[in-house]
Amino acid sequence: MTIESDEQAIRRALEGDEEAIKRALGEVPAEESLHLSPLTEGRDVYHIFFIYMRFNSDGAFIAEQIFHEGVVGKNIIPDTNTDNPDSLGWYAKDMATYSREEKPNRNGRYAHWGDGLEDTKFPPRYSYVVLYMDDIYWPYLEDVHGYPVVPFHEEKEGKNYYKHNKAFTQATKFKIPMTNSNNVTTYREAVVMINRMRNKNDVDLPSAHKETYCFDLRMRVRYAGSTKGLTIIIDPTGENLGPPIP
Repeated sequence: MTIESDEQAIRRALEGDEEAIKRALGEVPAEESLHLSPLTEGRDVYHIFFIYMRFNSDGAFIAEQIFHEGVVGKNIIPDTNTDNPDSLGWYAKDMATYSREEKPNRNGRYAHWGDGLEDTKFPPRYSYVVLYMDDIYWPYLEDVHGYPVVPFHEEKEGKNYYKHNKAFTQATKFKIPMTNSNNVTTYREAVVMINRMRNKNDVDLPSAHKETYCFDLRMRVRYAGSTKGLTIIIDPTGENLGPPIP
């Protein structure tokens, strides 16, 4: 994870997008409207891969991966309204709540998939991928169109990765209302993409074929009472496997 606090960090993160740079630096107010990409491409989605992230009071970073297998034929609509029980928003809020619960008390409605972020193995399903930060002060850095900045890279620490726009759809940001023990509701941010299960040539992944990725989650954390702040880059790696052999 890279932490930088100067304007050059913002410029590197936003790759020369001047309007987005001005917004990140507080020179232009950010829009509050939601910018939804065409998430489903007209296809039904039945599965959700959810990555829950937070910092503990002792500074430890927590990341847990859970999976909603879903039911084929029961489409999860790409609506971020958390009150609609058939929507992505409802499931995202429920999965965030589930991730907060003590593991011994969970009712098992979601499958534990893994811990941490490095070498994440995405479920071999056409599915939503939701990356949720459980902190009201950690918003995702946006480009000028309001989309979160989630770039893919070809190399990290001397290891090569796939870099293409075929595996996942455009990342989209949305907010999840969460209520604490004092019955106070605040909003946290999540980004969602769809794992298209496609390779770099935009062809369906063959069974057992593997592609590896390295991508950034770029966040902007402001200083109290100031428009200035820190640029936080969380740079996990992951891999896609083709669907299981029937």
